[in-house]
Amino acid sequence: RLAPIAAIGRRCYRRVAENRRCRVKEEAAQSPSSIAVRKKSGYLTSHFVGMVLLAGEALAVILNSGAAFGVIGMTIGTQASARLLVGWRKIKWTWPFDQYPTFAYSWDNGSYRTWEPRLVYANGSESTIPPEVFARSFDNSVSVAEANAQQAIKYSDPIWRRKHALSMAGMLWKNLPNSARSNVVAIRGYESIFSTNPDDTEPISRNLVDTFPLQLLQAEAATSQGFR
Repeated sequence: RLAPIAAIGRRCYRRVAENRRCRVKEEAAQSPSSIAVRKKSGYLTSHFVGMVLLAGEALAVILNSGAAFGVIGMTIGTQASARLLVGWRKIKWTWPFDQYPTFAYSWDNGSYRTWEPRLVYANGSESTIPPEVFARSFDNSVSVAEANAQQAIKYSDPIWRRKHALSMAGMLWKNLPNSARSNVVAIRGYESIFSTNPDDTEPISRNLVDTFPLQLLQAEAATSQGFR
């Protein structure tokens, strides 16, 4: 709608239109008023689609924030609410906008705490789990992978926290290639603090919170259903 762009567009369109050759019957010609109505209808359609997209994004935000669960919890009983909450935490409501970065990041360097699983070998050495293993385990959804990693260190109940961490470790082991499993005897989980500076790849600190031996990983992987 900018004047210079619109003027150039009209000139280009007129050049194409004036060099067209077509036969239009007189009775099929449309009046200027009907053309204006159709043009207005096109604008309304695009606005309607935009409103639907924004409403869908707002609904996804509400579902992920748990606000909708709070309303449901007030309507049904306490035990049913607890069961629903367990199921709710396994669901990640997504929307197409969530697959794209917002670029709304702070340029200030800070710190970031997360659960970091590492492979442990028979000689006592360790290594990180390849990124492609996380991609296969969480259907290429970074947000789902990170949400589950945060739960592995933030669950208030230590029993549920370790159970969730074991589920994550079992899923990662299940998707680890056979070539990378050689001499692995366990997966250790650390509560690690990283710098938000992308040039600093090593964590500021690591605190060991979990150790899952090979037998436990194999048993968990056999029953793992995946994360959402």
